[in-house]
Amino acid sequence: MVKQELLDHPGLVGRFRKLGYNPEDSVLMADSAMLQAQEAERELSRGDIVRGMSYGWFDESKARQLLADIRYSEGAINFSIQDGLRRKALDDAQDNAEQVTTEAKRAKDAIGKEILRSYGEGIIPKDQARNSLLSVGVARDVIEYKLSLQELIDTRQFKDFVGGQVHKLFAAGLRDYTETVTMLDQFGFTATEAKRLVEQWTIERNVKNELDAVRDRLPTKAEIDKWVKLGILDVDDYVGYMGQHGYPDEVIGFYLQELATELTG
Repeated sequence: MVKQELLDHPGLVGRFRKLGYNPEDSVLMADSAMLQAQEAERELSRGDIVRGMSYGWFDESKARQLLADIRYSEGAINFSIQDGLRRKALDDAQDNAEQVTTEAKRAKDAIGKEILRSYGEGIIPKDQARNSLLSVGVARDVIEYKLSLQELIDTRQFKDFVGGQVHKLFAAGLRDYTETVTMLDQFGFTATEAKRLVEQWTIERNVKNELDAVRDRLPTKAEIDKWVKLGILDVDDYVGYMGQHGYPDEVIGFYLQELATELTG
């Protein structure tokens, strides 16, 4: 296609003459080049107009006027209008299909969550939950994964609740170590889980008792060191207590380095 800056008929004739064409052929070739350039510009404009119709930027009446402005015949205008309407119908159908798909997915997800919630709360049995998920189009292998995940979530939530209640009894001194481990075992905790929890609660209870015992006095350095190692006190707490004991900043810094080395070593 001839570039825009060359679309000057005398200039084109001159260029063809320089290329060795005779005067008549140069004029004919310049005419042809000008027509090709004009047709290309018109086709580009037609494409823009048709796309504009499909995007809903302007209606059929406006499109007809724009096509008439670039000197399209009535037949070409009608063809272009039909092309624009066809593209718009396709775009609208695609948009509607995407919207329906999105809404269907949201509904499917919402129903699936409700089914899993009902199963988790014991409202419906596992077989019913499985069949209900199948009925809304969830794949069979995905269903088993979702049911297993829900069971894990329910088990964890139940254990968290039960563990919290048993912890209250132990912390209040109403159950000893052995009784607490036994209670956790009865509620489905493994032996390892039960022992680990009670050992952790024992440390917490002992520290609380020690803190209560020193509420009206300054804890000793040994107590302060122990509580830092257990994570009960942070650096600011340590510096504050050690300062109350009269240790200078340099000595406190030295002890902190020792503790850091011990904890990270």
